[in-house]
Amino acid sequence: MTRTLPALLLFFMAVPALAQDAKAIGFTQDGSLFVVGRYDAIGSDTVGKYFVFDARMGDGLYAPDELTPEEYKEWLAENVLAPLKTGPKSPDGTLQLQVSGKGGNWKDGGFLVLGVSPWTGDSGEEVKVPPPSKIRFGVKAGKKSWPSVDFTFDHGNVNQRVEFVWSPDGRRVAYLVHLESSTEGGGIDHEVTFGPTQGPRVQVLGVKGTAPDAYETALDALEKAGLSPTSFGEAKEAHPSTVVFAAKGFEADARKAAQALPGATVAPLTWKPNYELVVVLGGK
Repeated sequence: MTRTLPALLLFFMAVPALAQDAKAIGFTQDGSLFVVGRYDAIGSDTVGKYFVFDARMGDGLYAPDELTPEEYKEWLAENVLAPLKTGPKSPDGTLQLQVSGKGGNWKDGGFLVLGVSPWTGDSGEEVKVPPPSKIRFGVKAGKKSWPSVDFTFDHGNVNQRVEFVWSPDGRRVAYLVHLESSTEGGGIDHEVTFGPTQGPRVQVLGVKGTAPDAYETALDALEKAGLSPTSFGEAKEAHPSTVVFAAKGFEADARKAAQALPGATVAPLTWKPNYELVVVLGGK
């Protein structure tokens, strides 16, 4: 899916450091879960809540697990976090993030796009707000490159600062987007999106009422087949058996996915979902 976020400005300028609303904690050692800590208040350095995302599911049908500090301590007793790895390059230096589209600049290991208030011109006149900007983050390895995540940024008085966190297995990047006030300073909110580092972008869909276990089974099978799903959701149409819809040029990947899913077939992807493979699980 395309992530739509407010407030991009089509030029870059220096801004003061802002108090953050949240911080990246990191991935688990197997790369399947990602943790974000939200501060008690603007300017605080005390985390009041923790959010645990399944990196294979993104922010689809189910919200991330929300934990209190006490619950998080219990969670840590059963889950081991990998060292936090951030920035535009993978920890081993073999993968490099790249950006296409207009708006924003690289800054301090992340990517910053600035908001503009329509009422804050130099002379107090109304400033024309530019149309939304479309930005794609991709990953380059040698002479090959792959799309990872597409964002659509609306313009307003909110800065967007994108922080990149690499999974320890190198298969995914977590894009932690900090929404920050461009006029008053301080963090407002945050959003998390996941993208693959190589190969096609994969989304898994199921009809309404599909059991979570069915998603888990399909996601596990796709992972074992070498694919890296990063989103799931609800299918608009039911199919009696699983269908792997493939964008042009990704038919071989689709066949690999279909072989991993019992009874699955391959069909052309005729719409534009910002994924190269869309797996629709069979069901009524």
